[in-house]
Amino acid sequence: MQNHCPLPIEAVAYRRVPNAAIYYERLIHALLKDYRMHGEWFNAPLELIRDAVTDAFTILQKPDATATVDKWVGTPDGTAPTVHNG
Repeated sequence: MQNHCPLPIEAVAYRRVPNAAIYYERLIHALLKDYRMHGEWFNAPLELIRDAVTDAFTILQKPDATATVDKWVGTPDGTAPTVHNG
């Protein structure tokens, strides 16, 4: 990733999410949507980023979590969400 950013990058949060990485990433993107600069880049306060990482992990621990993510942020094939009210 560093190759695509002119500024130094520092990892601020990390979670192992076996079998749920795409949902984890989609949730984090949804939680930080107001801070998206472009593509994978966000300009958000550090504490907010850490909270998003923790919140997404917590959501994915719940039963039927992947269906919930699909409802909130759309399906993995990129179709539009049917509900977006959290």
